[in-house]
Amino acid sequence: MQIFTVAKQYLYYRFSLAFITYTLLLLLGYFLLQHFDHGNYFRLTLFFWSIVFVLDCLRSFFYWKYARLSFSSTAVIVTKGRFFYSKTTIPLEKIYIVSESTNVYLQLFKLKRLNFQTIAQAASFAGITEDFQLPVKVGGRDEG
Repeated sequence: MQIFTVAKQYLYYRFSLAFITYTLLLLLGYFLLQHFDHGNYFRLTLFFWSIVFVLDCLRSFFYWKYARLSFSSTAVIVTKGRFFYSKTTIPLEKIYIVSESTNVYLQLFKLKRLNFQTIAQAASFAGITEDFQLPVKVGGRDEG
C-alpha cells in the first residue's frame, strides 16, 4: 500500500494565502467603514478578522496533520480531518479520470492537487509534492 501525506509546504501556502486574503478584506472593510462614517467599528472588524484568520490557520494545520491518501491494489482511500473526519474509498475500476492540477500560487510552493473522479463521486487531495503511479489494468491485465 502506497501512502501520501500532505507536504509541509502546504502549511506555508495556506498561511500566506489566508494572511493575504484576510488582510485585503480588512483593508477593504476599513476603507468602507471610513467612507460611510462608521470608523468606530474598526476594532470589532479587527477582532472578527483575527478570529477567522486563526480558525482558517487551524483548519489548514489539521488538514496537514491528518489528511492521508492511500493506494491499495483495489482502491484509492482519501481520509481527511480529526474532528470532522471523512473517509472516501474509491475502487480503482470505478475511477475514470485522475488529474493533477496546480495554479501559479501552488507552483510557488511546488505543490499539486490530485483529483479522482467517478461517475458518482469526486475526491481531491491537495498538498503533495511527490509523483504517483496508479496501478492500472487494461483489459483485465496488469500493465507495468
